[in-house]
Amino acid sequence: MFTQALKALQANRMRSLLIFLSLTVSVTAVFLISAVAHGIVSSYSTILRSDGDLIVTQAKISDTFFSDVDTALIPRIARIPGVRRVTAMIVGASPAGKLPIVAVYGLSGERMKNYRLLSGHYPKRGEVLVGRGIAGRFGSENRLQIGDRKFRISGVFGSETGFESGGVILTLSDAGKLFHKKASMLFVDLDKTVPAQKVMEAIRKLSDRIEVKSTDAFVKNYHQFRIIETSADVISLIALLMGLISIASIMSVTMLERKYEFGILRALGYGRGSIVGRILTETLILGIFSYLSALAAALGILWVLRHLPALQGYVDGVITPALAAEVGIAALTMTVLGAILPAWRASGIDPMELITRGSRA
Repeated sequence: MFTQALKALQANRMRSLLIFLSLTVSVTAVFLISAVAHGIVSSYSTILRSDGDLIVTQAKISDTFFSDVDTALIPRIARIPGVRRVTAMIVGASPAGKLPIVAVYGLSGERMKNYRLLSGHYPKRGEVLVGRGIAGRFGSENRLQIGDRKFRISGVFGSETGFESGGVILTLSDAGKLFHKKASMLFVDLDKTVPAQKVMEAIRKLSDRIEVKSTDAFVKNYHQFRIIETSADVISLIALLMGLISIASIMSVTMLERKYEFGILRALGYGRGSIVGRILTETLILGIFSYLSALAAALGILWVLRHLPALQGYVDGVITPALAAEVGIAALTMTVLGAILPAWRASGIDPMELITRGSRA
């Protein structure tokens, strides 16, 4: 059946090409949409998970960009039994030099050690550490204007995370003056001698203006992550449906053209199931080649996007094995659904009628 399917594909090259292109474009779109969304969530999750068992933010805020936590809580939290260390971060965005917007991270001293120093030294007050992804955009300048202030460039840091590599690092106090806040969030490391729940309850008692969650719970329930993932799922579904409609339309026309062939097969004793099986085999072969082509195309496009200077490394799509498997299953399912109804209808007409129509054609 496989050999016969290949011969049929070669005999109907235009139809085969149209289905191949339709599938490849649809699946590539799904890959890109899902990979970019997954990359955004993964990058920001990595930043949040890099340090701290608990995350403290301002209560009742829609996003960490708007959170403002009083750093006066740091020594009070540090004295709670079970707490090993407390660090702080400010997350913001601002124009920097010629760039219209960059991610800005204000860090307390100990947290800076999480970032790999490539050259220079960690920033002191009035200095800025520039991410590798944008360091080349500032040429030989040794000073950088961020917002309405100028900072001396202290060096360059490296990070595997696009959001960080395309950003800059300041001291917590300098970032606080830029964004008029104390800290976006506090990260609490535990020494595991006291249950995390008890530590969380003790922290909550310090102020009714803060919210405390485990890092995993915070990332899992972060509202913006859910919006990004849901939007990606909806757009991917639309792309798949468009591909499904295209395949069904092409297959319907193709079945009309091949009715004479199917009439001969029925007259030779082939059943409907056998004919449908042949057509599905043809379509599945196209589906597999289209999927592999789409995967290769998506990986290539993502590589280009990752290295485009204009994107500053922020578009860092990730195609995980799980995502590749999910898209593969969806693509092959779409291929079968698009082909099975036209194939079943074409194989069910009386053989003599098919032969008669084929002769007139």
